[in-house]
Amino acid sequence: MGIHRRDVLKMAGYSLAGLAGTRVGLGSASADEGRLIVRDVCVIGGGSAGTYAAVRLRDMGKSVVVVERKGRLGGHAETFHDPATGTPVDIGVIVFEPEDVVRNYFARFNVSLVPANFTGGETAYVDYRSGRLVNGYAPPPPQDFFAALLTYQQILLQQFPYLDDGFNLPDPVPPDLVAPFGAFAQKYALGALVPTVFQYGQGLGDALQDPALYVLKLFGAGVVNAIVGNPFLTAPGGSAQLYDGAATFLDGDVLFNARVARVDRRRRDAIRVWVDADDGPRRLHCEKLVIACPPTANSLAPLDLDPVEATLLTRFRPNHYSTAIVKLSGLAPGLSIQNTAADTRYNLPPLPGIYGLNPTPIPGLWNVKYGSPFPLPDFVVQQAIAADIRRLESAGTFPVVFEGFEIFSNHQPFEMMVDPAEIALGFYRSLQALQGRNNTFYTGAAFQTNDSSRIWRFTESLLPQITG
Repeated sequence: MGIHRRDVLKMAGYSLAGLAGTRVGLGSASADEGRLIVRDVCVIGGGSAGTYAAVRLRDMGKSVVVVERKGRLGGHAETFHDPATGTPVDIGVIVFEPEDVVRNYFARFNVSLVPANFTGGETAYVDYRSGRLVNGYAPPPPQDFFAALLTYQQILLQQFPYLDDGFNLPDPVPPDLVAPFGAFAQKYALGALVPTVFQYGQGLGDALQDPALYVLKLFGAGVVNAIVGNPFLTAPGGSAQLYDGAATFLDGDVLFNARVARVDRRRRDAIRVWVDADDGPRRLHCEKLVIACPPTANSLAPLDLDPVEATLLTRFRPNHYSTAIVKLSGLAPGLSIQNTAADTRYNLPPLPGIYGLNPTPIPGLWNVKYGSPFPLPDFVVQQAIAADIRRLESAGTFPVVFEGFEIFSNHQPFEMMVDPAEIALGFYRSLQALQGRNNTFYTGAAFQTNDSSRIWRFTESLLPQITG
């Protein structure tokens, strides 16, 4: 699908260059030049986890400051507004599980939620490698799908009830969680469920080869409950409304477009954080530090990690996930085109590649998602998306014309994982033991899963330790 070994090597070069650049810049915010901010808690990262942590810590009477590298809060929760009509379309976080932590959070900022409705028009099943329809393919029959879904639900509830609440895994770790998800699905006869798991779990990379632990957490009990009974919730005005409300609430306690330059946790009286912000260097003094950004090489570089922290936090490997809205002409309104391989197990498309094209409420605009088991630079993904769409026309399948990107967003790192052997040897027990070490606490997708509802629940459970 347009991604070759040369692209991967090129991508690796960009990653190394970026890391080198981060290290060279350390300490650019000098102690003499920076203006001092004193707070109880400093939160690094203003995505789903960091924003929720900051809001709730303020509720609990703690003073906070949030360091966010972008010009907005919310991370993956991005909403595109059509310039012509103002119509909002979520391109990142789209649905939420129907539970109290979700309803309460949206309600406090007066953002409405409604049951999600996924009924739509026609779906075509196309192998994007050739651009041709997959003749004879049909999704699993509804009765087979729901039978597999109910079996899966019972497995989650009876064998793995702890998976919705972080990575508190038993010792020893059950072999089923370490096994590849493909083997797990075969063992429990879940074949009719696999295509849905793959499409819902976008960003998982090679889902059949991933340790089942990660698939079971992302496609967890809360997700199943929303499918079989209480439906998902969505924000009609866009999920970004929530974070706009949070930004207003936090007011001057967020440093936007800011980069952590250095952290010093050696002193007993205060943790010191040097930040390069839009308006110049700042110094932060706090009692507690909350790391709410992904543990990547770039984000970890400014931290004064001790040997235990460094050994654990540097073991993650990320998957890639990008999302975009593209302008197309020639397609029938309401048509979805799902990537479906003609010659693979469960007809799952090989990645890197498009998951599919889905219509938006805006005529001529389609939502597109792209996944990869390894990181990719933006220009490679954008070229591949355009090539995959144009292949539909060159194959004579649809008279579609690719007219460009309305918005493109790179959401890597996504679904950060460690190797199965690491899981079996107790990696997550050791990771959980980092909470509170050096007065530092960790939250976010790497400590839970890429699901806002689950992240908020996990962060809520962490608050008593942070405030204690």
